[in-house]
Amino acid sequence: MIAGNSQSYFQGDLAFTCSMIGKNYAIPMYASCYWLVAGPSCNVSDLCEQTGKVYVALTQAPGYGIVAKVLHWLIFALLAVQYAIGSIMPHIGRHTQDEGWVSWHFSVGAAILFFILIRLIWRLFHPVPQLPTLAPLERVSSGLVHWALYLLVLAMTLLGWAATNSRGWNVKLFGIITLPSVAPKGSHWGHECGDIHNVLVYVLLAFIVLHVAGAAYHYFVKHDEMAARMVPGLGRAEGYLK
Repeated sequence: MIAGNSQSYFQGDLAFTCSMIGKNYAIPMYASCYWLVAGPSCNVSDLCEQTGKVYVALTQAPGYGIVAKVLHWLIFALLAVQYAIGSIMPHIGRHTQDEGWVSWHFSVGAAILFFILIRLIWRLFHPVPQLPTLAPLERVSSGLVHWALYLLVLAMTLLGWAATNSRGWNVKLFGIITLPSVAPKGSHWGHECGDIHNVLVYVLLAFIVLHVAGAAYHYFVKHDEMAARMVPGLGRAEGYLK
């Protein structure tokens, strides 16, 4: 397909072995890209090298910066701690006291609210493009899951805050800063916020599992850069480009 003085264009699936440089390439059709090989000096080695450069450009996109990564894993750790506390703390009933694991539950929840707000603001001002190799359905599903996680965490913490205040208890950020009351003591709607909060615990957990499963799928099945963009030190799994 390298023709004299003419220019050759390649579109769609491209899968071949460049024995001269020992690289295997398989470029998916949905990347919808063109490969240009120009002039009579082109040879197999040139084709391999140029295609490899284009492949890397196509399958990589700017990753998440250090701030986004720190916030991501900090929130993940806090959520893991919160779920652990929630599983061992006593049920909050009429005679429950704001002490022990119950008090820790409120403090960790306030910290999660604090950092998820920072994460959302950072995301809005520092957007990261999706991988160019994602199929249209993957782009939509990835965006939906990400924003669902943000909104669920935000909603759960706000609902928990209101439910806590409705019992006449204060919410303290880092155990030091007392946050203003968002629901009056004994309010019916504040109590309802607690009930909704308890249901969303399982909804959020389902989305977290879906998020982790999606990352595993991209790493172990698709072998792309999706997981590596957020996990420090994680390279590409064996796949398209070796």
